[in-house]
Amino acid sequence: MEDNYRLIGIGNALSDIVVDVSDSFLHRYDLIKGTMLLFDEYMLQEMLQALGTEGLEVFPGGSCGNAIAVFANLGGKGGFIGKVGDDDHGRKYRASLETFGIQFLCPLTENAVSGSCMVMVTPDAQRTMATALGVAANIQPSDIDENIIKKASAIYLEGYLYDKDDAKAALEKAAKIARQNNAEISLSLSDIFCIERHRDDFLKLINESCDIVFGNEHEFYTLYDVTSRDEIISHLQSLNKIFCFTLGADGAIIIKGKEKYVIPPYHLGGTSDTTGAGDNFAGGFLYGFHHDLTLEQSGHLGSLLAGDVVTHHGPRSVNNVQELIQKHLDFQVP
Repeated sequence: MEDNYRLIGIGNALSDIVVDVSDSFLHRYDLIKGTMLLFDEYMLQEMLQALGTEGLEVFPGGSCGNAIAVFANLGGKGGFIGKVGDDDHGRKYRASLETFGIQFLCPLTENAVSGSCMVMVTPDAQRTMATALGVAANIQPSDIDENIIKKASAIYLEGYLYDKDDAKAALEKAAKIARQNNAEISLSLSDIFCIERHRDDFLKLINESCDIVFGNEHEFYTLYDVTSRDEIISHLQSLNKIFCFTLGADGAIIIKGKEKYVIPPYHLGGTSDTTGAGDNFAGGFLYGFHHDLTLEQSGHLGSLLAGDVVTHHGPRSVNNVQELIQKHLDFQVP
């Protein structure tokens, strides 16, 4: 716990329960394709029971946890602040991060239910999420250890945590400590509905603290209330930040002031499940950025890993990432 970390992530620790569903199933429960909605545990169980157990797969997930796992799988030294219960899902979740050498920086919570996310994959490979947060939502400011944060080179914040006041206060505490100690601060915008709920808070955090912001096209449109790609790019270029503007199957754009890098997609096979694509992009980009790659090279690394993870179910790669890098990138990744 006294070690220095290159990157510390703070986010919801969730097990992803991945199931294939029809569009009609989404309509039955008034789910909006491609978004994340919060449910209680009973409703989540009802939906799972309606589908049955055939084809059901469980993966350690959570947006921030996925990104930190990618960072560590590439060789980075990472820590994670998130809450899980002392139950089967919680123990497996912690073990999954520790497998990558990630330090889990919160103890297991006794007599608590770990959070889970039902990831519904439709035939077009889009994922729609129904989340029961459980104890994952209970991150407190007291979970932010100043001695750990001030030694980190960077922190990565998950926007979803703004849905709980205590978790929001924990993120803001971490950002304040990081800023005082010259650590890089990154934010994932997470979801358009999350942005709509907390737009002013996100803008304040970005303007006052953030160095790097990750989001997809629709999330940036929602955040800055614009409707065209040219308009949002022009606006982002006017700000003194790094913006990773992901475009799904079309790749990404990296923006820093007047610098703009168009990053192509990496099509490595058929698209099976888009779960974790943005998280893998973020983890790859952050690894490259914090290991002396250029912005453009970091974007390519992130895009490659996003292109890999969508070829199979689950939010984390099942392939040898070093082999992928050697095969598809024309530069060295430290």
